[in-house]
Amino acid sequence: MKLYVWQGVLYDYSAGMIVTLAPDMETALALARESDQGDTAAAEMGRTAPEVTEVGWVAAKPKLWLVHGGG
Repeated sequence: MKLYVWQGVLYDYSAGMIVTLAPDMETALALARESDQGDTAAAEMGRTAPEVTEVGWVAAKPKLWLVHGGG
């Protein structure tokens, strides 16, 4: 599994971030598209390259977290 972190996205007055725990980039993008903010999250993910950290084997399902910038 890998941890993908997109920083400087989901702006309001300040930056937010998108974080996914997924085996690959395709799964990370699919999680974003399936979320309740799918179009916005997927578009934001395409704007910048993520920081990627290998976390090895994790007994967890792929997951997505969206953190919006504050106002």
